[in-house]
Amino acid sequence: MDNTFSNQLTSVLNRYTATNTEAELPRYKTGQVNNVAVSDRYIEDGSYLRIKNLAVGYRIPANILKRAKISNARVYVSIQNLATFTRYTGMDPEIGAYNNDIRLMNVDQGHYPNPRSFTAGINIEL
Repeated sequence: MDNTFSNQLTSVLNRYTATNTEAELPRYKTGQVNNVAVSDRYIEDGSYLRIKNLAVGYRIPANILKRAKISNARVYVSIQNLATFTRYTGMDPEIGAYNNDIRLMNVDQGHYPNPRSFTAGINIEL
């Protein structure tokens, strides 16, 4: 809430105005740096439970593989960052440090969340 032309979270709609005096956030004022200063106003519970890695595989039975003259075959699927369970309002509760600055450790400056990736494959031995 310090720049009119920056993207904002929808939570800024609940800022103080003449018609919204019971707002959770202070009023917006162009150039006001107090709205983005590091403050305990932004502290929230960052607890989370994450399914980080999930891998499922299936070894094809030998009696099926004999017909194709294959000695061993296995198919698998792997998923990284499958799900995160949290009440944290930021994009990712695992935020780290902004630009590796120790003074900003665990300050969420809008880091992108950990990406979810899918891998599938098959291992074949002749």
